Amino acid sequence: MARRSRDDIVNELEEHLRLAGKPCMTLPWPDFYRLCGRVRMKQPFLDELREMASARFQLIVAYGRNAVVVCHDRNFADIAREPWWRHDGGG
Repeated sequence: MARRSRDDIVNELEEHLRLAGKPCMTLPWPDFYRLCGRVRMKQPFLDELREMASARFQLIVAYGRNAVVVCHDRNFADIAREPWWRHDGGG
């Protein structure tokens, strides 16, 4: 497994989203490790990936228990028709 740089990893994450035409994707941890070309990743490395993805492509990278979520930092799935603060609360 060829070890990849942070730059290469962040570029590939953005490329996957762009090619798929999707605003968000999930990667199970085994797939994420393969993409990164690593068998171990420490927290500082993961933090640097997150910061680099945000700075370079405005991507949010979130690390869950079962998967890694990568998405664009924009409102791509608005669900509220009316701002929540204007709701009268009546029922």
